[in-house]
Amino acid sequence: MNHDLNLAISLWKVIRAQILKLIYSQDIEKLFKIPAPLSNNLIWIFGHIIRTRNFLILTLSKENSLFPSDLDPLFAKGSSPQSWNFNSNQKEELVNQLFKLEEGNFESLIKYIHSNPDKVFTEPYQTSTGFVIDSIKSAVQYNLVHESIHLGKMELYKKFIEH
Repeated sequence: MNHDLNLAISLWKVIRAQILKLIYSQDIEKLFKIPAPLSNNLIWIFGHIIRTRNFLILTLSKENSLFPSDLDPLFAKGSSPQSWNFNSNQKEELVNQLFKLEEGNFESLIKYIHSNPDKVFTEPYQTSTGFVIDSIKSAVQYNLVHESIHLGKMELYKKFIEH
């Protein structure tokens, strides 16, 4: 595997550790709180990160996503938790499901990347920013940017819900 891809994965692990530290430090009510004037919450951002990395790496590779299809509408780009109406038990179930997904999902993605470092996508994907993802390498690089942006948002949300 090339140096650029290894470096991107190393940086991804650093960002992921920060995301997990932040998300695991919050209680369920804080995870679901939507701070005004924002439109999402911490658990939405977390689920969106997991969903998007699966899309960028597996779906674009024409592989089956590890992200459950029934959760996809909750965390897809453009979705929002503002319409969610979960009771306490449902909130806890969703959080636990996302935590379990994160644990197994990340390692599976890393194994897939290591097994397919030179994979080129048959159908390149243009992001909303105009960046074209055409390979595992570009998917991992773009995902690193995506997760970094969302880590920054999570830190902002955390400040809003703590005050």
